[in-house]
Amino acid sequence: MANAINPTLKLTVELSLVKTILNESLSDPLVAGDTIEYEVVVTNSGNVDIDNVAIDDPGPEFNGNVANNGPMVFSTADSTALNPTDTATFTGTYTLDATDVANFYTAASPTDAISNVADATGDAPSGTTLVTNTDSTATGVAP
Repeated sequence: MANAINPTLKLTVELSLVKTILNESLSDPLVAGDTIEYEVVVTNSGNVDIDNVAIDDPGPEFNGNVANNGPMVFSTADSTALNPTDTATFTGTYTLDATDVANFYTAASPTDAISNVADATGDAPSGTTLVTNTDSTATGVAP
């Protein structure tokens, strides 16, 4: 009788995300109180369940200077326990303050002087490492 082969499935723990700007209410010229609304769609791109998925976002940078009102807070109506291929959509709004506006206007190219990067986090099964992919967006106003 032949020996049975027991294949071992490699556990892949991975979240991917896509970050977009849903709406920007930017005055021209910018003023404190202007807002940028972001959407982050997180997908469990691995082959194991991931719980407590959340967004880690320090807030936008203005000409390379970290947001004065960060970190950003994101919310979702979706489940944050993702099975493989499941997605959750998060939204968050950033409100500019006077320091952000001043930093923005030191940029050589104000059309893309606001950038923002986010990561996704979550709890992986015991003994596995969670891998996240970063995504970013950029915006600004015409000089």
